[in-house]
Amino acid sequence: MVTIRKKDGSTEQFQRVKIIVAIRRAGGDEETAKKVADAIEMRAKDGITTKEIRKILIPLLQKMDRKAAGAYMSHKKENIVVACQAS
Repeated sequence: MVTIRKKDGSTEQFQRVKIIVAIRRAGGDEETAKKVADAIEMRAKDGITTKEIRKILIPLLQKMDRKAAGAYMSHKKENIVVACQAS
């Protein structure tokens, strides 16, 4: 199983369902979400960071569903702004 390194330095096992859920919440359909999750799962190596996952995810999602990609990126930016304001 592949281990993911998170922004805060913690690690967890790769969970493709998290990618699927994030894409579905951004408005992507189930098939697109599964295809992107499959592609990331095939490329992921032990120790991959969440930032590296996003670098793979965003271009793939943009090719398959530009609207969902825009929503996904917008949501991630909002999370960054909220985190910066909280500190």
